[in-house]
Order: sequence, then structure tokens, then C-alpha cells
Amino acid sequence: MALLVKLNDEVIEVDTAGVETLSDLLREVSGKRFEPHELIVDIEIDGKPVEEGSWESLKEAPVSGMSSVSISTIKSLEEKTVQLLREMNIYLERLMEGMEEVADAFRMGASEKANSMLYDALEGLSAFTEIIQTAKSLAKTDLSDLSLNNETMSSQEERLLAVLKSVKSGQEDSDWVSVADLMEYELAPLIEKWREFIPMIESELLKEKQ
Repeated sequence: MALLVKLNDEVIEVDTAGVETLSDLLREVSGKRFEPHELIVDIEIDGKPVEEGSWESLKEAPVSGMSSVSISTIKSLEEKTVQLLREMNIYLERLMEGMEEVADAFRMGASEKANSMLYDALEGLSAFTEIIQTAKSLAKTDLSDLSLNNETMSSQEERLLAVLKSVKSGQEDSDWVSVADLMEYELAPLIEKWREFIPMIESELLKEKQ
């Protein structure tokens, strides 16, 4: 049975002569079908997604045991960053919904539970700030000057860092009431503002691609 190969949901013809492993197949497809800077973001084998961390271990897997391989790509780092921003926007929406719950847990004295939830939130926000820095390095314009309701993205970055610093200080002092207030009245509105900035950042990153 011939191996079915898809690239971005389109069935493509691949010369499988000499193609023995998944690595051989990816090399054959990328060498003849990819544009400059095109990157693989997802792989499915027989309809099952392959976790990105498993790609390396599967490179030598024989294609003879596969019926189909589907490859999804993006054309540039800008597109990858936009994809991450869109995923992060969904995460931030969920984070806002849970912010009041965490604040209430602190106020009710359930600090262990609240701190566990807060730890996850801070990890997510740290990842978000890293994506923003990547976007700034890729954009053809200075994203710091983006403005929304007379507030610049640069000022929002400074506010976010300041609030996160205050939250961590409150944790160190076990001042759970202050931490709860910061989360509900400072961090939540700030995250909402960032969600408004994200489409503007995406637009700037994709401007050169249009």
C-alpha cells in the first residue's frame, strides 16, 4: 500500500525511492517542497499527532510501517510567533476567569491552594513576556510605540513587571490579602488590556507578509 503524504492538508506526490525512515521522508519533502525559512510545526502519523518532544526519537522510524504522514508548516518565525500569541490570548482569557477564584482562596486562608494556582499563573505570564520579546525582535517597526487609548505597549510592559514584582513581594511577606487585591484589581485588568494589544501585535508581525 502506497504511503499517503500530506503537506498542509494537501496530498502531495513524493518519490519514496530510497526513503526508508521518517527522517528520509521529511528531508525529501522539505528539500523539494519547502520555501526558504519554512518550518515544521506539526506531524501526524496514521492520523495521530506526534508530540514535538518525540520527533527526534521517531526520526529513524521506518515508513514501511506507516500508512499516512501529514506535515503542517509555517512560512516564517513571524507566523510562528503569531500562532503562539493566539494560543496565549486564549490562555489569558482563561487566566482572567480564574483570577477571582485565586484571590478568594487567599482571602479565605487557603494559601497553599492559592499559591499553587498562582505559581501556574506566574509561569504562564513569564512565557507570555518571552513571546512579547520575541515579537519585538521580529517586528519591522517598534512595537513599544503601539498605542491603545493613549497607553503605549511600553507602558503596559512596565506596569506588568511592576505588578508581578509586587505580587512576588507579597508572597515573600505572606501578605495574602495584598496579593489577592493585586491579582483582582491590578493584574486582571492589566491582562485584559494586553488581550486588546495582541491583535495589534499580530497585525504588525504579518504586515510584511500581506
